[in-house]
Amino acid sequence: MQSTTKVDESLRRAWQIDGSLLGLSNEVAQAVGKKYALHAAEELGLRTKALGVEARLYKLVILT
Repeated sequence: MQSTTKVDESLRRAWQIDGSLLGLSNEVAQAVGKKYALHAAEELGLRTKALGVEARLYKLVILT
């Protein structure tokens, strides 16, 4: 699945890197990323364990 993040370039510039080109090789970084992703899902009212919610690196957006 691909999408484009819309940015008003008169205000800022943005670069996007597809998640398939990235990876977290550090186990601590992986655990922290998963923790925050699951926390965000729970804050949205999702029952993460019942639904089998998992975290995936989708894309990295760099704004300047």
